[in-house]
Amino acid sequence: METPIKIPITEAYLTTFRHSLDLIKIGKPFVPAALLLFITSFLARGLWLFFAEQFITSSYSFFNFTIIFPSILIIFAAAPLAVAIHRWILLSEQPDLNVFKSFFQKNEKEYALLMLVFILIPDLISKFIFFLFGTNLTSGLFSLIIYIGFFYIGLRICLLFPIIAIDSFSREKLTYSFIQTKNIIVPIFVTCFLLGITFIIVMAGTVGILTFIGSLTFGLPGIDILSLFISSAFLPFIVIISSVYLSLLYQFLHD
Repeated sequence: METPIKIPITEAYLTTFRHSLDLIKIGKPFVPAALLLFITSFLARGLWLFFAEQFITSSYSFFNFTIIFPSILIIFAAAPLAVAIHRWILLSEQPDLNVFKSFFQKNEKEYALLMLVFILIPDLISKFIFFLFGTNLTSGLFSLIIYIGFFYIGLRICLLFPIIAIDSFSREKLTYSFIQTKNIIVPIFVTCFLLGITFIIVMAGTVGILTFIGSLTFGLPGIDILSLFISSAFLPFIVIISSVYLSLLYQFLHD
């Protein structure tokens, strides 16, 4: 009888933050990719917000679907940083400082496409449901089911992210991820939940304090820009923590 794999949640949680801090201390090799992600997020979301204020009149109007455009740009900008982190942990490979070259690499393109599927598709389906049937309980339940379904599948195929970063996508690797995560969905979910809650608390506290200071310094008109700036600045850290955890999980299961 096969012995179930036990994932040490507390150790995984602490090790993820420890490795993330080590990566941040190293800093310089990852700065170009992190800076590109920050600038892309700030400009893309800022331009979309300006467009939304000018043209969108209903929260579930057709124009609300245009949020996919900044999201696509942000995801493709996040891929080089995520791939670099996976390769640094799993292959001890130093990142290429020419981050623009990464956009043309197979690993980064496949990584970005995988993120698009599990980040944008459920959101688009949910928006489409609300667009067709309006804001009501039934639409909300259908959207919730879609999000839960994609989230569960995402947990099952999460190993594909580090695999794609160091190799490439294949049907065999998809099957491998499903098999490896079969009996460890709960510890993966709990660890991700704890990492997410910790990060949200830190980010919310930081945003709240800086926004309050900003409102006193710049007045109310400057709060939106300041909030956008801060949230974009936190985005590279989200990529760092998630990429570090998935790399360590793959390493733990693969060894």
